[in-house]
Amino acid sequence: MTNDTAVAIFCKYPEDGRVKTRLAKDIGCIKAVEVYKFLLNNTLKMLFTIEDLTLDLFIFIDNKDDTLKFNNYMKIHFPSFFYKVGYQIGDDLGERLFYAFESLFKNRYNKVIIVGSDIVGDLKTECIRAVKCLDTSDLVIGPSYDGGFYLLGAKNNIPKELLNDIQWSTESVFESLLYNINSLSFSYSLIDPLYDIDTIDDLKKAMEYKLLPANISEFII
Repeated sequence: MTNDTAVAIFCKYPEDGRVKTRLAKDIGCIKAVEVYKFLLNNTLKMLFTIEDLTLDLFIFIDNKDDTLKFNNYMKIHFPSFFYKVGYQIGDDLGERLFYAFESLFKNRYNKVIIVGSDIVGDLKTECIRAVKCLDTSDLVIGPSYDGGFYLLGAKNNIPKELLNDIQWSTESVFESLLYNINSLSFSYSLIDPLYDIDTIDDLKKAMEYKLLPANISEFII
């Protein structure tokens, strides 16, 4: 029997040339992978330790061929935690989000939350808030400081139109999403903004605000 709520993390298997490519331009692929591993592990740790809610945790990886490698990675880093695997399907983030929501609602979850894997800040608290927001709103959004969003949740399956005409990886993502939501007359709630780490400037800013441990500073050099 499944729980009422599904929380899904969108992620990639951490290897050279596939993760944090914008960050890698400044610090190199090897260091970028290490930063991504820290962010991924930190995100997983926060979500695995949510005790206020009963939920199922999914890891949606971008390449089905990485399933065995990712499961081995999880056995090393999180051997005592249970999760389910899903796969990202689609040509852009909008399509991948839509199909993830669709697949989880087909599994009879009443609430679905999808988060990124490169977030710093109190994701655990915001995720709990997001699930509770869906008691009164159709959608919940966690905006990120770079103009995007780190969390999107829904209590009913979403139409494809919700994620259409969005220029992904730009500063207009959040604004475009709100425009679509209002056009479709959905109700929504906002939780607190958090930082995600895509560039060297993001990394430096997170360090400045003490959102990352001091030893991460070696990756900026």
